[in-house]
Amino acid sequence: AYYQEGPVDYSAGKRGTWFDRPELEVHYQFLENDDFSFGLTGGFRNYGYHYVDEPGKDTANMQRWKIAPDWDVKLTDDLRFNGWLSMYKFANDLNTTGYADTRVETETGLQYTFNETVALRVNYYLERGFNMDDSRNNGEFSTQEIRAYLPLTLGNHSVTPYTRIGLDRWSN
Repeated sequence: AYYQEGPVDYSAGKRGTWFDRPELEVHYQFLENDDFSFGLTGGFRNYGYHYVDEPGKDTANMQRWKIAPDWDVKLTDDLRFNGWLSMYKFANDLNTTGYADTRVETETGLQYTFNETVALRVNYYLERGFNMDDSRNNGEFSTQEIRAYLPLTLGNHSVTPYTRIGLDRWSN
């Protein structure tokens, strides 16, 4: 995957502060059947920041390492427990980018299937940035949400309307 973000002034032929974010992820599915599945994703992302509009900053090159198990467990014929947990470690230029050195992100919950067309999934979501290095305190944050999904399947096509309900959010 490759991602770029930042404002561009095409009329002047230049752009403001921006960053590149190339990423590589590998997923291995250890087990998958109707009753239980378990997989594991590992990944690496490079953040290349190019500061144009911020005096005193030039560039920053930061890396993120990721490991993320995912699961799905059949509780009854109509009820399943599923989710994922991502654990991230950030390195290099953290004082310039303002990131915390560690992050966890998870979404897990229950899905009830009413019939082959309609299901309801309700999940708890948490994203938390913190510092394992006691000498650092920048970039710490927490976001908690309830996420509700309504998967609809019509033949070979599916659509999933959803909503996010914020429970708590803070940052330093």
